[in-house]
Amino acid sequence: MERASCTHRFLTSTAMRHVIPISDFNKRACPPPDFPERGRYEPVKADYEVGQTIYYHCDPRLPMIDANHVWLHELQAATCEASGKWSRGTPFCAFDVTPSRLAISIRLLDGDLTAHSLLQLPLVLAHT
Repeated sequence: MERASCTHRFLTSTAMRHVIPISDFNKRACPPPDFPERGRYEPVKADYEVGQTIYYHCDPRLPMIDANHVWLHELQAATCEASGKWSRGTPFCAFDVTPSRLAISIRLLDGDLTAHSLLQLPLVLAHT
């Protein structure tokens, strides 16, 4: 029968004659997160160690929004946590925003209409 003992934060096995730091024994890795549609993240790896960070990017001219439809104005990072999960969900890369159109994300909550929709309005520039 194999016997294992734990002393001074190391796990030792008499049969295998190996010493494994307990901190290595408890580490979890995070799976690769989902890619945002019309976007990417870096670095791309098969799995990520606890504490590693990825950075999300959207294709050129596409704004990034989170699950609450909040426009994110800066580079978004996610970190692999000890639970094996990412510190944030995958953001969304929104529709094309051109200078001639203003795109607004709205929520329709009128009667039977309960959905997320996109409303595009012409952008009118006022000169003063």
